[in-house]
Amino acid sequence: MSFFLYIVAVILVHVPGVVIRLVPFYNRTDHRLRVKLYGFYALYILIEIIACMIIYPHLNMTLTEFKLILMVGNMALFLINVFCIHNGSQQLFIGWVAASIIQCMFSIPAVVVDRLFPTSAMAIQCFIFAVALVIEFLIIAYPLYKNFCPMIRTMLRSSESYNWSHSWLLPFFIYASSFAYTLFSDWSTLELIVGRILCMIASILSFKTLTDRINEYEERNELQHNTRLLKVQVSSMNRNIANIQDSQNRIRILRHDMRHRIQLMNTLLANENYEEIKTILSELNTELDETVITTYCVNPVLNAAISAYVERAKEEGFSVNVHISLPDKLPVDATQLAVAISNALDNAIHAGMAENEKKLELISSYNSTCITVIIKNTFNGNVEIGDDGLPVPTKNSDGEHGIGIRSIIAFANANNADFTYSVENNQFIVRLIIWNE
Repeated sequence: MSFFLYIVAVILVHVPGVVIRLVPFYNRTDHRLRVKLYGFYALYILIEIIACMIIYPHLNMTLTEFKLILMVGNMALFLINVFCIHNGSQQLFIGWVAASIIQCMFSIPAVVVDRLFPTSAMAIQCFIFAVALVIEFLIIAYPLYKNFCPMIRTMLRSSESYNWSHSWLLPFFIYASSFAYTLFSDWSTLELIVGRILCMIASILSFKTLTDRINEYEERNELQHNTRLLKVQVSSMNRNIANIQDSQNRIRILRHDMRHRIQLMNTLLANENYEEIKTILSELNTELDETVITTYCVNPVLNAAISAYVERAKEEGFSVNVHISLPDKLPVDATQLAVAISNALDNAIHAGMAENEKKLELISSYNSTCITVIIKNTFNGNVEIGDDGLPVPTKNSDGEHGIGIRSIIAFANANNADFTYSVENNQFIVRLIIWNE
């Protein structure tokens, strides 16, 4: 009976830590990975039960040994997360902060055991402690999720390694100091409770500090990106103005030469020199085509942005196909949409530069419910997903690629839109769906 109670206690005490460490990364796992993860959890529990069956008859289980078993179990379960999900540095930081929170949670169940069951057998005390801990966790789980997870999401948006590589050391030492202090202690004393609370506060403060640091870093990058994007927009506007001026100059020349050509064609017609007339008309038609300015959509801001990147893609050797269909009245700010499309086109050009067959396609359509923008580029490689769940920028993109995607996501979040990406038939496809309110 005692052995059964120990096993149940050990398994229950692991539950809060497993949940807190897994939830921040849950949306980054698919069904296959979750099945693999749960399988490893079950395998470890089985190994732990077998190990306890072998060791238990030779031990007179003490509170210290119970704590050591919990520590080993938490480390094993943490390593399973790292093996299956990766994101090692991030998991280290979040894991140690979570460990500090859980260690603080130990205080209430410890007081319950110490005050209500002081003379009970160790197995019963451990079992009661575990049940009380799970009940406590169920009570605080939702408030913890609402206040803890937004900060975690902020942290996970950053893929910069320096934000994580050493940051986990602070919560680790805070937790390790607290654990070493409480390892050989009784269930509860005032000093232990105060120490655990201070440990949790210190870890949360370190968590908040890193979050603020990441926010400042992203704001700085966003400002730099917007500055670069503004330069691109100004450049595209200047290019459009130059194209218009060039077209106007060609038209003036044509008008000036038209009288002479008409007189020449009249002379040729009188002499029945029809072949020469055909040649002159063909040349005239070509020159007229050169004066045409391609208009992709009626909105001048969108048209300027699209024109700039289409021209750039053609200069880089891309075969470009553009089909734009947009309503007269857009459900979002035209400038913001132009920025999002510019970012997507810029990413597509970067990604397709290394391909032998360079193709770029921009398609937009709309109906009564939404506007759909699809951008495709040829892509024969594998998409590497970073710690933030987004495609990793190529080495020659200088980080612009990654910033651009985050900017598109920011647009989607702010404008009732959905942003997705996929690789289909050797094409990288970006879809932006803007819903009508």
